[in-house]
This record gives sequence, C-alpha cells and structure tokens, in this order.
Amino acid sequence: MKSDPALWAATPLQIAASLHEPMYIGHYLLGLAEAETLDAVPVSDLVDLITLVFAHPWAPRALDQADLDLDLDVRS
Repeated sequence: MKSDPALWAATPLQIAASLHEPMYIGHYLLGLAEAETLDAVPVSDLVDLITLVFAHPWAPRALDQADLDLDLDVRS
C-alpha cells in the first residue's frame, strides 16, 4: 500500500466490501493513514467509507470450530 496508495484508495468502498472483516478494514484505513501522500485520491470516497463504518458497522463473521482446522493434540 505504501508504494502506490492511489491504487489502493481508488475505490475504498469496494475494497472495504471485499475485505468485509472489521479488523481488515481497520488495517486498510491505517495503511492509508500512514501513506506518504494521498494526492489523486478521491477524498470524498474515503470520507464516505469512514462514515459508513462508523454509522453502520457490520459484525465479523463467526468462526466455527470446523473452520479453524485445529490440531488439539499438543503432543504432535
């Protein structure tokens, strides 16, 4: 993201929808905040994304034990 923030910020609402998980979206926004420059970035779209995630946050997907593929045998 640091090498080309304009590419990552070109469609923030679509990227956030693809990321879905609140933690991933938070890291996406932090990455944009740490960019050296956001020239040529559609600021209004970033504002729309920030407004969306604060006004209508969606819950993370629940994980099921079957989703985790855990090896509960600590001897291996």
